[in-house]
Amino acid sequence: MITGILATLMVAYISYLLLLFFAQDRLIFLGAKPNHLLYIKLEHCSEDIPSDNNIILQGWKVNGSKPDSDSIAIYFGGNAEDTSGMLSFLSELNVRQSYTYNYRGYGLSEGVASERDICSDAVTIYHHVMNHSPNTRLIIIGQSLGSAVAGYLASRKIIDKLILLSPLSSISDIAKLRFKNTFPNMLIKHKFVLMEHVRKVTAKTLVIIAQKDSIIPYEHSMKTYKNITSQKQLTEIAGADHNDLFIYSNTTTKINQFISV
Repeated sequence: MITGILATLMVAYISYLLLLFFAQDRLIFLGAKPNHLLYIKLEHCSEDIPSDNNIILQGWKVNGSKPDSDSIAIYFGGNAEDTSGMLSFLSELNVRQSYTYNYRGYGLSEGVASERDICSDAVTIYHHVMNHSPNTRLIIIGQSLGSAVAGYLASRKIIDKLILLSPLSSISDIAKLRFKNTFPNMLIKHKFVLMEHVRKVTAKTLVIIAQKDSIIPYEHSMKTYKNITSQKQLTEIAGADHNDLFIYSNTTTKINQFISV
């Protein structure tokens, strides 16, 4: 009797693990459907580039609020974000220009998203921007999942400043919280361990946390912040949640103050 119950429980648990293992790509990379009408309006600032395996990444380049600035920004978005929606925000930054690109499989970007390919694309984007503007100060900005991509890039390339918005610590920490420690770390394919990347970052770093973040716990963001070894600054946006951080004018104000110092 007991043996039969244990066997049933074991089969159920293995089935649960298999389900999560094969579903994790969809859980991590939620994607963003193409907004063709918006893209037509944004044709004047489109900036598509090729990446590895002839994959074309859909992107945009917009002017910032300081045309005489020697700073340029690159923005990496969240796991359900079409970054074309961030162009208004990027145009308000105290930089000369800003670049942003949709992840593979998001919007009209080709391919399928994975941690390896997204991080490889980030390096491609870095070289594209620096080849076009070699004598500039580069600012890397990442929000949510994009904070891990930004941290990865900043840990491997020379940049001037790094800005992490609602940063995670790792996908493993999120999985532990969401699945109550029932999904082993060894089965997670896309780990995005930002708290390890930031230890190698030498650039000045700003971390902005939404005070009421319901997606990435405060403790996760603080774990990443505490691991930053370079000069760093922490700001909390009162009243903000994960998905409305940019509604608060103080977010842009704090970023521009950090950029301009």
